[in-house]
Amino acid sequence: MPKPLLTVGIIARRLGASLHRIEYIIRSRGIEAFATAGNARVYSEEAVDLIARELASIDSARSTEAHPLAIVSAGTCEPAGATR
Repeated sequence: MPKPLLTVGIIARRLGASLHRIEYIIRSRGIEAFATAGNARVYSEEAVDLIARELASIDSARSTEAHPLAIVSAGTCEPAGATR
C-alpha cells in the first residue's frame, strides 16, 4: 500500500502549527515537495518528520532565549545581558 502524501494544510493540522509556520520551514529549509496534485504540493511522511523536528528546534531555541520584557516584568528593569 503506498504511503499517503500530505498537503501543507494537513501537515499544519497534524503538527498543531499554523500554516504560515509550516510554509516558513518548508521555504527556509529548502524542503522539496514529493509531487504536485493540481496546484497543491504534497509531501512525504519523511518530510513531515523533518518539519516536526525543525518546529521543535525553533521552539526550543525560543524558550531558551532571554526576552528583554521578561526581565522588566521580573522587576529588575535592566536590559537583557546588562551587568553592574
